[in-house]
Amino acid sequence: MASASPNLELQILAEKCLHNAGVRAEQMRSYSQDLKISHTLTGKYRYPLPDMRVGQHFFVPCREGQSVEKLQNSVSSSVCYVTKRSGLRFTQRRMGNGIRVWRIA
Repeated sequence: MASASPNLELQILAEKCLHNAGVRAEQMRSYSQDLKISHTLTGKYRYPLPDMRVGQHFFVPCREGQSVEKLQNSVSSSVCYVTKRSGLRFTQRRMGNGIRVWRIA
């Protein structure tokens, strides 16, 4: 049995995250949007968390020599900081050699 393509797996995971956040099925297609991030710090935040809409997501790849666990700790700290100050909700998952972050509410 062939495995699903990475894009299909990403879409299924995104739909599960949005469903768990209470987003209706007909809204899911219009919400899912992959954001591109740069590795340079511009402004106050390392990631575009405060500017994200529900359903938007981005992928943070591991840099050479960096473990996924260390990256996940870094991303979690940023997510926690933004969540406490803004009330926005996010979820994150390990995906291959990096972390994907979704805004869920």
